[in-house]
Amino acid sequence: MKGHCFLDSGASSHTFANPSFSDLQKVDGPTLASIGNAECQTIGLGTVKLQCRVAGRDVTLSLTNARYSPGVGVNLICLPACEKGSYGHSLKRARKSNAVPGDLSAP
Repeated sequence: MKGHCFLDSGASSHTFANPSFSDLQKVDGPTLASIGNAECQTIGLGTVKLQCRVAGRDVTLSLTNARYSPGVGVNLICLPACEKGSYGHSLKRARKSNAVPGDLSAP
């Protein structure tokens, strides 16, 4: 599952187990709570660029301040952060159908 991304309406930040960052700075970051009360250390912060279809259009999502936490197990896109940013309008339209069409897999 490390190559797939999931939109998470409850996430507090973009968090990736896959190190496919366009830029990455190593940090001694916070420990994150994960599924089943597991804890995952953040070891980097950076930008992840994803090619996907949102509301019928091909777009590149640039997710900034994304956490690199290899132990998290899956890649999570923080939906509230996207809706506050420049993707909000497209994602709100896509949410009306309760699904975002297309492949949100990291390259």
